[in-house]
Amino acid sequence: MEYTLNIRLVGLQTDVNEMRSEVNDLRKEVRVLRKEMCSLRKEVRSVLQLVSKSHAKMDQHVDFVEGVYKSIRHPLDFAKKRIEQFIGDGKTSTYSSLPQLEGPRDENST
Repeated sequence: MEYTLNIRLVGLQTDVNEMRSEVNDLRKEVRVLRKEMCSLRKEVRSVLQLVSKSHAKMDQHVDFVEGVYKSIRHPLDFAKKRIEQFIGDGKTSTYSSLPQLEGPRDENST
């Protein structure tokens, strides 16, 4: 009976040692994954900063283009209609006015 208990204890000790080894391996893997996750976070932050700067520049450019278009739309439309009078047969023009820009842009949309 004592022999059987010793065999069972040795078997349990072996199982415990294997589990410890597996736990240590898992801990190592978790450390590696944490380092990779930290590295990825830094990369994502860097990309977000670049995108934010580019977004701001694009917003400024769009605002500039819209402002220029709004200021020259009517003079261009006038010139266009005068040219159409010379090109057309003098009757009603089949050409339309230059399109108007839609309302103010929503700052939250993109």
